[in-house]
Amino acid sequence: MSIKARVNAKKCRELGLRLKTIHVLPDPNIRRASTIDERRREAEFWFYVVAICQSTRTLEGHVDGRWLRGGDYLLAACRRRFDSDRDFFTARRMMRIEEDMLEGLLSDDGNPDHSTIDRVEERVGLLRDCARVLLKRFSEDVMMIYDVSEGYLVRRDGKGILNLLKNFRAYSDPVEKKSFLLLMYLNESGIWKIRDLENLKIAVDYHIMRIALRAGIVNITDNSFASRLLQRKRVRQIEDCKVRKTVREACSLLSKYSDYSSFNIDTMLWNIGRSCCFYEHDPVCGDRTCNKRDKCSFIKATNYTCPGRCIFDGVCLGSREDRYRKLWETNVYTEYY
Repeated sequence: MSIKARVNAKKCRELGLRLKTIHVLPDPNIRRASTIDERRREAEFWFYVVAICQSTRTLEGHVDGRWLRGGDYLLAACRRRFDSDRDFFTARRMMRIEEDMLEGLLSDDGNPDHSTIDRVEERVGLLRDCARVLLKRFSEDVMMIYDVSEGYLVRRDGKGILNLLKNFRAYSDPVEKKSFLLLMYLNESGIWKIRDLENLKIAVDYHIMRIALRAGIVNITDNSFASRLLQRKRVRQIEDCKVRKTVREACSLLSKYSDYSSFNIDTMLWNIGRSCCFYEHDPVCGDRTCNKRDKCSFIKATNYTCPGRCIFDGVCLGSREDRYRKLWETNVYTEYY
């Protein structure tokens, strides 16, 4: 079955110009490293954390007195462990990680029984595979991936970072969501300076897909498939990949029209998707006014002066038409995002 999804360049320009009016604030998750050892440890941290950054909907709790959810909780809980045990996120340790160890890591008090993480066996398998391949092919040093690539994402000899990352199960996604997420963090922190930034794309996850379909920067011209999205019916992996690749292409246009990097576009769209256009409530646009400003991650990540509605209100098709507003991201079981 061939899914008919196409980029709406005009809509990309309209949304890109909206994003151009605001600024992304410094990401508190990014740490600058000054020594070779610090850069290696930071790279190891991101390598393993991003490897299990998929479907974090169940995660929530408190870290250092802050209530966090989803990916924010994952990062904060892992950073807490990293700061107390700098050797935890290493190949030798990850080779031996057990399910109760991961659950303890992702809990408020270290008690595995108090963790809200799901798909634990799957995540442990990803971490062990990352460690095994790193030990076997890269002398257990994640920095060797960068050294072999000489800083290029894509190389004619197949030794670009994107190709090398595909050796790891966690980073084998044909649309490269985790690979691009990892690369954006490592490039922004100055640990891996990417030499061909034109090949750095947005990390397309379910939040960003939902926005793209509702806003209309990607149009599904296959009525049968659109109906399946509306009904949240399961789709095949190949169908999911087709839609995400089209979304990735559309987001490159958003970057062009807004003059923002892939990292900034990712930050803005991801936070809109988990705030204004979250899956637990109707989108905050049209005649719906926001009542969650104290929990909104978008206004915390940007300088947007919120009038009570999404920044895309009025240009997003979903803010004007019910049939777009009711669209959902693809419903697929995957380790990729």
